[in-house]
Amino acid sequence: ERRVTGPLHRIFGGTRLAHTEGPHVYRRDGWYYLMTAEGGTSWSHAVTVARARNLTGPYEADPAGPLLTSAGNERLPLQKAGHGSLVTTPDGEWYLAHLLARPLGPLGPCVLGRETAIQRVVWTADGWPRLDGEPPAGDGGGPLPRTVVPGPALPPAPAPRPPVRDDFDRPRLAVPWATLRRHPDPSWLNLTERPGHLRLRGGQSLGSTHGQSLVARRQQAKEFDFSARLEAAPRSPLQMAGIVHYYNSTLWHYLHLTWDESLGRVLRVGLCAHGRYFEPAPPVAVPPGAVDLRLSVRGAQGAFAWRGSRVTGWRRIGPDLDVTRLSDESATLGDPSTGHFTAWGFTGAFAGMCAQDLTGARMIADFAWAEYRHTPPGADEAG
Repeated sequence: ERRVTGPLHRIFGGTRLAHTEGPHVYRRDGWYYLMTAEGGTSWSHAVTVARARNLTGPYEADPAGPLLTSAGNERLPLQKAGHGSLVTTPDGEWYLAHLLARPLGPLGPCVLGRETAIQRVVWTADGWPRLDGEPPAGDGGGPLPRTVVPGPALPPAPAPRPPVRDDFDRPRLAVPWATLRRHPDPSWLNLTERPGHLRLRGGQSLGSTHGQSLVARRQQAKEFDFSARLEAAPRSPLQMAGIVHYYNSTLWHYLHLTWDESLGRVLRVGLCAHGRYFEPAPPVAVPPGAVDLRLSVRGAQGAFAWRGSRVTGWRRIGPDLDVTRLSDESATLGDPSTGHFTAWGFTGAFAGMCAQDLTGARMIADFAWAEYRHTPPGADEAG
């Protein structure tokens, strides 16, 4: 049995930045270094360091201030920098892994969510850690996050990049894909029943917090295209399948194939803003057979398009989409002046495929392929 014993020691009360959390303790050259996250998790986020000769203190905060922060420099591309952890290489090089965000413009919405970055660390002659390299232009200098960091003197060990296109020709989902609150299970997700296809059986609505048939991957760039080929035969307005730009169960943009009592098989654009569902455009009748669906995102703006076996080229459907709705800031609900919040946003947006069947018949939706492609700024969106 392993358990904590002995007296409780309060070793550090934090600095003036407040909101102290996420402690790590390191031992180096006879000192105990206490690294904490401070300043809250938003624009004032920071990494602070204190040290003591004894594990239980007293700890002295670094007189130079935070080791890392973006606070007060709204034009930096890397914001909300904080909550770090030190690592050392076999050759004695030091690095700091930490959280940050890349907003859409100065202090803009963070659609990409929390991300992870790394900084090289050096030690001063009197034993304090500092970020290595030339700081970016801004107030504060040293603690500002670097956008270019020299790598360690280690053999290259590149991780394989996931392919742009997934043809679903393996018995398991590839690494980038994630499911929502339930593990992949043949009862709702299958990659072998129809080889070369991802088969989903319709689950609960996108507004549900359980039983969703949703497979998605994280948005990793401010500009990207996500597309997929879908085959489905809805026979009720309560059956649908398509592609979705998803933040949470109350924030999403959905292009889906469904049934209309007057038009037959149609495509609809459904938007959900903090639980309020609306359709900004009329449904579009589509011919039988497979249909290709595409989401294009360019910064704060998105758009859906489609094409079928009898349609030449991509056709826009619906209006321009406000992507900022799918950001950490939009998902965070509360009153900063009181510190009382009812919802938090950290995950960023996802792009993926899903199917719903509110009749309980568990309609089959087959996806032959999916592509996620980063788009360089200024790329042609037509075609």
